[in-house]
Amino acid sequence: MDAEGPDPYPGVAAPDLIKQALLDERAGNWQEAADRFLAAKRRDLRYRGILFRVGKILYDRRNFESAEEAFERAIAFGENVEAANFYRGLIAVRRRDLPAATRFFEEAVKAAPFVSDYHYYRGETLRLDLKPKESLPHYEQAVLLARNEQDATVCHFKMRMARIEGAEGSAVSEELAKTEAAGPLSVDWLMTSAALQLRGGHVDEARQLILQAREGPAPGLFASCVNDFYFHDAAKKYPELAEALHLELDLQVPFPYQ
Repeated sequence: MDAEGPDPYPGVAAPDLIKQALLDERAGNWQEAADRFLAAKRRDLRYRGILFRVGKILYDRRNFESAEEAFERAIAFGENVEAANFYRGLIAVRRRDLPAATRFFEEAVKAAPFVSDYHYYRGETLRLDLKPKESLPHYEQAVLLARNEQDATVCHFKMRMARIEGAEGSAVSEELAKTEAAGPLSVDWLMTSAALQLRGGHVDEARQLILQAREGPAPGLFASCVNDFYFHDAAKKYPELAEALHLELDLQVPFPYQ
């Protein structure tokens, strides 16, 4: 927050800088908006939320280094602490600094323990860090706090994926058989079955299951399952799966593990 060099907006009061920054945002002048927001904060430290807003502007523009700095300052000023830690976690994942990401998600959970996403991404990061069994309690908590049935279903799917990765594939296979005996498999269970087939080296069988899930009645749920990094890795390993696992850009996951 230390000003460097001459004041770029001499004589402009903090409220006017905020108005100008908002107009810049609306016009898509992101850097100007960020600069004016920061100038307003320097004018009056009592303005809350500015640093987080600047961080989010920079994050959305993929300026992750500057966004990280803005989120760190936001936390220091007590602004949007839970969300700032969450975005720092996403940035740390992008850097592949998984221990740091886990810490940031933990801080987000401490600051806002009833937000499902924070528990969910904590579980995701532990799986990325090859700790699938440790991820399970966090997915379970995300289920309890899920906003809707589909979110809860995704979390249950993630738990099955973690169990498969944690050497519990046989138990998941037994659950799959019971579910299949009760009726047609839902999209998430079809994708669970595909994961088990891939685990066993049966790529063509997995492809058929993925295509069946793709044609199912829940495209959003299918996208959430395909976005799992297990299937991202599978698409790279098995080129014959690339088309079946392809998603349009607007359905691709924001979690930056690629």
